[in-house]
Amino acid sequence: GSLPDSSHSDTTVNLDVYEFEGQNKEIHRGSTVTLTCMLSETDLIGTITWTSNNNGAIGLNSALYSVSSNTENSVQSSALSIQSSGTTESDILTCEVKFSVAQAVAATVPLQLHVYDVGASSMVLVQALSPTQLYCNVSNLGPDSSAVVWWKRSSDNQEFKDEEGNNVVTGAPDNSNQVNYLSLDSTLTKIDDVFTCLVEVTEGETAEFEVTLNTFTVQPIEEHSHEGKTAVLSCQITGADKQLLVKWTDDKGEDVSKVNGYEIIQGEVENNIQTSTLSLSGEHTGDDGEYKCLVSSDGGESFYSHSVPLNVLGVTVTDKEVKTGTETTLTCSLTELTVEVTISWWDGESQISDGTNNYKITAVPFESEASTQGSELTVPNPTTDKTYTCKVHYNSEEVTTKVVKLHVYDVTMGGREVGSGTSATLTCVITGVTDALTVTWLKSNGDEISTGGGFTVTPGSVTNGNQDATLVVGASQTTQDTIYTCRVQS
Repeated sequence: GSLPDSSHSDTTVNLDVYEFEGQNKEIHRGSTVTLTCMLSETDLIGTITWTSNNNGAIGLNSALYSVSSNTENSVQSSALSIQSSGTTESDILTCEVKFSVAQAVAATVPLQLHVYDVGASSMVLVQALSPTQLYCNVSNLGPDSSAVVWWKRSSDNQEFKDEEGNNVVTGAPDNSNQVNYLSLDSTLTKIDDVFTCLVEVTEGETAEFEVTLNTFTVQPIEEHSHEGKTAVLSCQITGADKQLLVKWTDDKGEDVSKVNGYEIIQGEVENNIQTSTLSLSGEHTGDDGEYKCLVSSDGGESFYSHSVPLNVLGVTVTDKEVKTGTETTLTCSLTELTVEVTISWWDGESQISDGTNNYKITAVPFESEASTQGSELTVPNPTTDKTYTCKVHYNSEEVTTKVVKLHVYDVTMGGREVGSGTSATLTCVITGVTDALTVTWLKSNGDEISTGGGFTVTPGSVTNGNQDATLVVGASQTTQDTIYTCRVQS
């Protein structure tokens, strides 16, 4: 049969189902972070403690950690704040809950703290107004993680994001690494600036890395030299915070560092200026050349090329022989010029000024199309041999000098009395000459006389500094008085 009602009793058991949870975090190495465990869906008051897989149980008075608790709307939470010195390595932080001191651990939640790195070169050297790229590398990313990266410029707080029209490229993670870069065109590299790479792996938490953009300029300094004279070409680098590598090549594009007759000086940085020079011995200054200084800001992986012209001047002067007391003009002519130079005349160590001692200096203007320039010195009354010097300067630097020799000679000739129909010899004596001069004999009417028709012309040679030029007048030409002229030309 059946039992009466008094033979049994009912017992009610309350099953309290609660939630105990937290969230993993991915942070930049050395950042501060807070992990939170929350107990909800229960009226019970629990005790929450923390344990580090790296450092063991976490106390309330730890130098690396601090724990705070809060209860609101029946939700009990425990927040574990980790100082930057405690986030140098990835860790597993486990939070545990007990509902009484004597009770065993009721629940545990292991939270993964994954540490990633952001790095790049903290300074990028680039020639002003040249394109470049700034890199920001995110490494040690957690599984299935990726970073959102954007950039900000310090000078105006302009942001550059990975959107159409911007030059930001966010790479795809590869073996826990993600390479990102910002392409800068010439409009963004005018001056020094600071660009900040901002990285977000966990929403709401941003890591920053600053990249300083150091811009520099290169000023080639051309050289004007004379054939066979030592020359120095220069490249002046302004604005770089460190010494840059400079190579030099000749007009054939060949490295001259190991070629005889060339010497390269890299130059030290003083007051943000580095001057690199290429010295050329006379054997390399025979002709114009287009040399190049190659400046590297990355230790030699890439170079900025600058042409440095070597302009070899063609300087022409002509020694002169002139009769005593005859005004004459000396010339100094320059060719192959690309710029205007300064030309001066010197008497020994003294510079000659226009008008001084009746000297006259006439400038022959620079002609850019013809690449010529010159100067003329008029000597009013030369009485003795003399040496003058034509000096050429560019940017106050002496480029070359040329010596002009002025040789003064004298001419004498005596008349002759002869009987009618008798031949006669006239002699034109030139003294103080080194080379034979051109002598021309003229009749009284100005006609030039040559051998024949009763005349014999002998120019003469130089002996002991004298030249005797003769005109033999035959008997057929001595029927009346006649004036003959000896014309001497140097």
